[in-house]
Amino acid sequence: MFFILLFTCFLSSFLTVKAGRLPLRLRAQSSIADADQILEASKNATISLLNPPQDSQRYVFMHHLAERVFDLHSYDYTVDDWKGDLRQIGLGGVDAVALNFGSDSWQNDQLHNAYNAATSAGIQVFLSFDFSAFPCDVNSVVATANQFISHGSQFKVDGRPLISSYLGKCLGNQGWQEIKDKTNGYLMPFIAEIEGEFDEWKSLDSWFCWGCAWPQGDTDKTTADDQYYLKQLGTSTKYVTSVSPWMFTHYDYKNFYLRGDNWLISSRWEQLVEMRNDIPMVEMITWNDFGESDYYSSVKGLQPSGTTWANGYSHISFFELSQFYIMAYKTGKYPTILQDAIYFWARPHPARATAFADSLARPSGFDFAEDYLWALVFATRLGQVSLTCGNSTQKFTVDHGVNKLKLPLSPGKITVSMARNGSTLIEQSPSDFSYSSVPQLYNYNVYIGGARSSGSALTSAPLGNTPYPTSAAHSTTSATATTSPTLTPTEVDASWSYYGYVEEGTSGSRRALTGSSYSRQDMTPQLCQNLCSGYLFAGVEYGHELAIDMCATSDLALMLKQNWKSLGCYADSPSRLLKGPALSRSGMTTAMCTAHCSSLGFHFAATEYGVECYCGSSLEQTSDGAGVIVDQKECDVSCGGNSSEKCGGSWHASVYSYLGSGSSRSKRQHSVKKKRRIQSGTFH
Repeated sequence: MFFILLFTCFLSSFLTVKAGRLPLRLRAQSSIADADQILEASKNATISLLNPPQDSQRYVFMHHLAERVFDLHSYDYTVDDWKGDLRQIGLGGVDAVALNFGSDSWQNDQLHNAYNAATSAGIQVFLSFDFSAFPCDVNSVVATANQFISHGSQFKVDGRPLISSYLGKCLGNQGWQEIKDKTNGYLMPFIAEIEGEFDEWKSLDSWFCWGCAWPQGDTDKTTADDQYYLKQLGTSTKYVTSVSPWMFTHYDYKNFYLRGDNWLISSRWEQLVEMRNDIPMVEMITWNDFGESDYYSSVKGLQPSGTTWANGYSHISFFELSQFYIMAYKTGKYPTILQDAIYFWARPHPARATAFADSLARPSGFDFAEDYLWALVFATRLGQVSLTCGNSTQKFTVDHGVNKLKLPLSPGKITVSMARNGSTLIEQSPSDFSYSSVPQLYNYNVYIGGARSSGSALTSAPLGNTPYPTSAAHSTTSATATTSPTLTPTEVDASWSYYGYVEEGTSGSRRALTGSSYSRQDMTPQLCQNLCSGYLFAGVEYGHELAIDMCATSDLALMLKQNWKSLGCYADSPSRLLKGPALSRSGMTTAMCTAHCSSLGFHFAATEYGVECYCGSSLEQTSDGAGVIVDQKECDVSCGGNSSEKCGGSWHASVYSYLGSGSSRSKRQHSVKKKRRIQSGTFH
């Protein structure tokens, strides 16, 4: 019998995804102990933690300002608006949404709208009391919380409803304990100014660091504050931290900029992936705080009076690129990237420019800002990227993985492009943004854009021994590109993973891999993978022979779908019949979904609504109806990538189970590896 050592690459996807009443300086820094205190405490710290196992569940939350969604005179945020936003957040890999709210009666109405919308949006929510606006009163907190703790959309930890807050020191430990006793709540508040006093707050199940998302001063964000609080909290209280793309506000009562330079968003996520064993939950700040520029969404809804820096500055691309890191944090492995993409962002004017019509001064911290175009390039393999802003232009050579680039800014339009083997894959020049040296008003918010290729394959490194999923990009001009660490070389390229031995026939369609083939005396697995860089599968046999398969859905089906069995059509619900990772892609097929779940080690896969894929270790029946087999006609939506087959329906799933190893009909044994696929489903 003949066998081929097979390696494979599975499809991934790219998803298109408070202005508080306190002075913002306090909002950003009140969770941060004195910097010298943090640095001194962390120098020789040996941190004792709960230290859960690496494969334990990790949760990602999104902070949403319910107080910014309704105004009688300008914008009515309806249940349908809630459904749309919550569904978009959920499809991005977020587990639950923190609903920040105050005391106005209409805000309580919006909480009911949010909980009800979450049921149909397939995501859960929880309360985040904003004690800068909500009464500091135990009975008021308990009465509000008890409206929702039994709701099907309530997010729970260990069966207890999660209750969070912004501030809350006014309640004291005794007040929080009373709330806990009367709601059976799992407490995760951000309480400011209790550094050195955590031993006196025994009521807290976890403590949330709001301000740890940003650096404090003219420095890059580090994990010194995280380490400080982990040491302070010890083993009795879990530590929850934050990640945010930006921070700038420009009112007469708060006017400052926190340093977002040097790829803050990706660098912070990389830190969280590295520390995931110590941090069970992360909160993204925020979905819609346009007044402080720390938002992930498109701009809509009510903005605080005097906000002049948000309109035209959608941050949805920050949410899109974050989905790559969300999956890395939740699974412990960086996703396989199968589409080239460039994300790029810049402020609209030089940091030291003078605004000729602004009644306010520059924000404090303005001199922390650097005048660069920042870019993240998700690359399949070696390629050339060009960045242009005005008359400033640089070309870079990028490697597979995530590449960090920057370009000095110059007045004019931005253009980004990517090419490989003489073919242009990406070219974009946004028409709605121009960098100007003479601003009318000060604006230290950031414009971000994103561009993707139409369908090339790209892979980043798994977590493994590589410190970050970034690789150095090499400038072809005199300018310096990124200083990100390069991928650790191994005999077997880290972007491929072992699939197993596969038996095959001797010719034609009987071969396991039907694409190009090579025969070389110096053949090695790494050389084989390099030659197969444009394909999904690579395999070696006879010691030096190489065969590769084409990157096509039908071939993927032949390799993987043969080991999957249809279980029929099942009802689904927001509780989900499969509890594992989810993938959404416009070109969804059954083979794509089963390949996705197989690569993550799951034995059940389900397609739904034509474009969605869900994985799990078991098929579960839930109290709200998921997991019940129904008539096949309920799964009536054609697959987005193959109209001849069905991919579930509305709240109905076409379910498949894995049967194990394939048949033994063929005559030759192959050793096979696959390009490592980690949790995808967030990148179309």
